[in-house]
Amino acid sequence: MILEKILRIFLKLNILSAIYALALFAQIQLMGNIYRIARITNWSVKTANIRVGILILMIIIVTSILFYLITSRYLSKAKLRFIITLLWIPYFVIFTLFLSPAMVRGEEPPPVLGLLLIGVFLIYPFYIAFINVISSETK
Repeated sequence: MILEKILRIFLKLNILSAIYALALFAQIQLMGNIYRIARITNWSVKTANIRVGILILMIIIVTSILFYLITSRYLSKAKLRFIITLLWIPYFVIFTLFLSPAMVRGEEPPPVLGLLLIGVFLIYPFYIAFINVISSETK
């Protein structure tokens, strides 16, 4: 009985961590492939930047609500939910290694994107912890 409960919580933590990693992966892929998106859609780079920016903002809003609802429903009483702040990293690495498209020389992301990604990787665990704290306080 106790082992079953532990395994259920472990499974929930891993699924939620994979969803966190997938959400960040989608946003980073959109940012990194602006030139490819512009080329494929025949948009100008400026138009692609604006539309991708709006799409990223929509992803952040929708996934924040989704994460809040899932965490408050399934993990609100589990103190282990804060492990997600680090558990998303291996899933993100797996997604990056196996799902990233090959780069064409003319479609390489701008160098400043690396600095933005460093900031995102530093802030993302705090974002996850913030959602976990808020979702546990509502119950």
